[in-house]
Amino acid sequence: MAFFATEKSTAAFSADFSFFALFTSSPYNEFMKLFKMYINQLEAYLSQRVSLTDERQRKRLMYTIMVFTGLTVLLAIGLLSCLRGDRMLGFLDFLFALVLVTLLTAMGKAESPDRIIEATLILVLLFFLSLFLTSRAGGYSFVWFYTYPILSMFMLGGKKGSLYSLILISFSILPLSLSFEFLPDYPSTFLYRFVTSYLLATFLIFLYEKTREKMEKRLLITLEELKDQAIKDGLTGLYNRRYLDSIWAFLIRNFHDSEKYVTFIMMDLDYFKKYNDYYGHPMGDEVLKKIGLLLKKQIRRKTDYVFRYGGEEFCCLLYGCNRETSLTFSREILDELKKLDIPHERSPFQRVTLSMGIVMSSLRGGNNPSEIILEADKALYRAKDEGRNRFVFME
Repeated sequence: MAFFATEKSTAAFSADFSFFALFTSSPYNEFMKLFKMYINQLEAYLSQRVSLTDERQRKRLMYTIMVFTGLTVLLAIGLLSCLRGDRMLGFLDFLFALVLVTLLTAMGKAESPDRIIEATLILVLLFFLSLFLTSRAGGYSFVWFYTYPILSMFMLGGKKGSLYSLILISFSILPLSLSFEFLPDYPSTFLYRFVTSYLLATFLIFLYEKTREKMEKRLLITLEELKDQAIKDGLTGLYNRRYLDSIWAFLIRNFHDSEKYVTFIMMDLDYFKKYNDYYGHPMGDEVLKKIGLLLKKQIRRKTDYVFRYGGEEFCCLLYGCNRETSLTFSREILDELKKLDIPHERSPFQRVTLSMGIVMSSLRGGNNPSEIILEADKALYRAKDEGRNRFVFME
């Protein structure tokens, strides 16, 4: 008799386990791909190769981690349910695990993670409701409810996540208050304590999430400010020489085989040392600011850049310009500076002027940026030698 019971239990377990085997063996290759993706993303996060300032990237990473954590828990609980003879609960656990795998696969292919995240949270909500309203899991299914505000607010933000959390508790209590006969009969004292503690937990998590969002916003603003400080000149607000090196590297890396030309213009204020000696450095700084603003206004395309090279030297980098456009751009700078008419008693022109050296060059053939800059510098000195307040063009 004992042997018969054991044999029967083994048969029942085999029947239950066959579904688990179907789940793990049928999409085994796909599951292993997802698992490797999970390990790679987790490793990238721990090694700080993933920037969590990118909200979309952060959501994908957190979603992957949470889903695999949920899969592990579901498979473990489903297996235990089968061992205890609760086929229905085991089936629900395995079925929902299969749904999570499908959603995780969709996440890997989706351009935006938001819809997949919302679909997942809705399915988690329905799964928790089914457990609670059918009194599965030995009446302890309500424990899982406390994880929902954390998941929803972390993935959707405080406002939308709290709305999902309130929907979950509302749809849990409303059917019970209507006293349907097929629903479990939970004690009123239990429901009161459950709802109160759930709402309190939701409120505290909401406060934490709003604080986190506020701090994250401040952090992003600070990072942007630091980024600007790293690539921009503090006095004029123009890009600095370090950023010029970065732009050269970008152009060479991406357009080394392009037939388009790069125009590089080196500029230097005429007799600026005499200006500082006569008017003082604070007035000299004001002139530099005005020149910087003038040059900024001349930049009209995303492929054009203006930099403060150092001291009273400025430079412009124009990608894809022809000779005539480059000359017109340079003439406009001289004309606009003339309109400013900044007094300079120690200059023969009686106003602030600048000289320019212009070089056009292709990036093909391994042209070195330092050689292009050197040629522009030579053209600048020719402009100085020829009388200043002019430009010299070299091809």
